Amino acid sequence: MLKRDSEGQVWNELFRELKREWKAVWLERFDDKVVAEGAAVKDYSLLSLGRGTVVVATRKYRVPDFHEIVEE
Repeated sequence: MLKRDSEGQVWNELFRELKREWKAVWLERFDDKVVAEGAAVKDYSLLSLGRGTVVVATRKYRVPDFHEIVEE
């Protein structure tokens, strides 16, 4: 039973780190008004998002989904 508790703690910590990075992506993004896009300003390794990855756009673009990242 101790093993399950420690695994649960590991998953909880990983989830917290993912959530922390997810919030940072949206708070720290660079909004380029000329091309109407918002891009990541640095690498977010846990989220598999590199610097310059478009995270929001006003034209046809699929925004990264937090739940899909967690499932990977």
